[in-house]
Amino acid sequence: MVLVGALITAGGLGWLLLSERAGSPARFVAKPLASAGFLATAIAAGAFDSAFGRWMLIGLILSALGDLFLLGEREGAFLAGLGSFLIAHLVFGVAFLARGVAASGLLAVAPLALFAWRILRWLSPHLSDRMRAPVVAYAVAISLMGVLAIATATDASDWRIPIGALMFIASDIAVARENFVAPGFTNRLWG
Repeated sequence: MVLVGALITAGGLGWLLLSERAGSPARFVAKPLASAGFLATAIAAGAFDSAFGRWMLIGLILSALGDLFLLGEREGAFLAGLGSFLIAHLVFGVAFLARGVAASGLLAVAPLALFAWRILRWLSPHLSDRMRAPVVAYAVAISLMGVLAIATATDASDWRIPIGALMFIASDIAVARENFVAPGFTNRLWG
């Protein structure tokens, strides 16, 4: 069943990219399908079996909700999506704490803080006054999630978690570029 959920996500993502490229309204079906696939994957992988899994599932549900909000074209929909993902990142952080973190992994604070600062400097000229505080708050939340992901992997020697977290951060740079700097299909493909 894990493979089925992953295939649903991959198929939904492929359909979403084709829909986005063509400007088709099919994206309103493809994106929720992709999200449903990652929720099914988490459940099939045993999300209900541990505190870590349950927190991760809650974060994924919030992420799926964020995906739905981001289907909207208006600033309010974007802010709702940003808020949903911000809370999801905090929940993912709680999941990593529930799994256990090593103090040595917290050394990732410095490089991730520097990276977030550079991204915010890059975005700053493109942000309206209304968007500045939410984007800064989001950058803090996703950076904290990244630090805790690295710290939990340091403790358990499982680097899939920080790689996934860093991929999430990289993906969100594409979302920021799409919404604030230079819209285009390349952002969707990268993100």
